[in-house]
Amino acid sequence: MDGSKAFNVLKHPKLEPTKIEVPMTWSLAIPYQFDVERIAQHMEMSMGLMAGPPLRTEVGDYINLFWPNFVRWSCMLWDPKRFPTLTYISSKQGESMVGEFIRLLPWYVRLYLKLFMPKNFSKGKDTSKTNEHYVRGYEFATCWGFENVGATLGLGTLGAWAGAIMGFEKEERDWNWVETKCIGFGDPYCEIKIVPGEIDGLKTSLESLDSTVVERIYDRLLGGLMAFMLHGKPLWKKRPRLGNEISLHAFGHIIGGTPATVSERYRIALRLGGVMAGKKVGDRLMEAGIREGAIRIRENCESFMMRGEEPSCYFTTGFLNGFFSAVKNQHVKETKCIAMGEPYCEWEFR
Repeated sequence: MDGSKAFNVLKHPKLEPTKIEVPMTWSLAIPYQFDVERIAQHMEMSMGLMAGPPLRTEVGDYINLFWPNFVRWSCMLWDPKRFPTLTYISSKQGESMVGEFIRLLPWYVRLYLKLFMPKNFSKGKDTSKTNEHYVRGYEFATCWGFENVGATLGLGTLGAWAGAIMGFEKEERDWNWVETKCIGFGDPYCEIKIVPGEIDGLKTSLESLDSTVVERIYDRLLGGLMAFMLHGKPLWKKRPRLGNEISLHAFGHIIGGTPATVSERYRIALRLGGVMAGKKVGDRLMEAGIREGAIRIRENCESFMMRGEEPSCYFTTGFLNGFFSAVKNQHVKETKCIAMGEPYCEWEFR
């Protein structure tokens, strides 16, 4: 705030409770960018405009939907009251710049989007209501597998959708989305309301989580992960129509790519969420009697479509720190990263 940041010291071995204000020492500039060439190729293949092998030649371009949900809810553990709002705002801000990104795409991709993307979103094709839209989904990636947990589950991820509409639309208007129904509340499907301007219920929805619900959801995720790691069972309940994979592009919308490029706080949340997740997984494996093992990461989806001057695997680095602090009391630092032009991501353990 006003060029400075404040630390509220609550407990410290050498300081009484106090407040410390210091000047800002980091730049607001984005530390890394999207790899436009790779994203363009991925989008062309997804839209059927281009055929060819996957970009990630070893592991493919699709990711089990368990992993983005595991990352997201690990960050929810860090701060369930503020993280959904942070995600919504950061995703919306990042996606609102979609127009600038589109200008970097090949001409035939821009033509495709121009032909099929409306210039104004005020009136839907199948509704008489102006400025009011509803989207119904039966197998949303952010909600599937969390039936009856007692919460709406789209939460902050819907900010990316709101930002995308703002980026595609010709006139400058603020759009917002809120879940009105969700399988997390026991509904048979998820329903989202979309309007320009402010929308009733959005703030309440983003701040609705409590620690009990988050722990319930996270126990379900950890149960699936342990069953996969220890007994080779499927990671997650399969979606009947869509299957259990999402694209690299969709992964970026849900997790790191879009919001992380515009928000330092979001990058911190990824690191801290990773630490908490790694420690919990390490503790579970220790309880199961697993004390030795190896971790190998190829074509890491967290950095595969990014380019920058510093490592960008925030969640993965945090996770490995939390994991190895629980298992071997070691500290982890990322020394090489695909986003920096390296052929792989590499971490040192000390």
